[in-house]
Amino acid sequence: MVDNLIRSTFTLPDNASIGGTGKDVGWREPPMNDLYTRVGCLEADVAVIKQTMATKEDIANVNTELHKSIGAQTWKMITAMGVFAAFFSAINGALIYFIK
Repeated sequence: MVDNLIRSTFTLPDNASIGGTGKDVGWREPPMNDLYTRVGCLEADVAVIKQTMATKEDIANVNTELHKSIGAQTWKMITAMGVFAAFFSAINGALIYFIK
């Protein structure tokens, strides 16, 4: 894997050959402008990542808001189920009373 990375990054000199010859194959370094361009692209990518990355404080705030929201929704559901149960109990009691 590393060899493939080196081969894709660097190019062989024109007179070099690969394959069991036992000769030391020298790798020609890429032009420096290419490296500067690639480093510049990496810097831009890291800057974008830093701008959009959430901090521990951001995550803690979202976690707190989420738990508050879930708690509020839970009590609303419990209240609604209680009202629903009371309503149908009253209907059931009334039906039983009037049917007899």
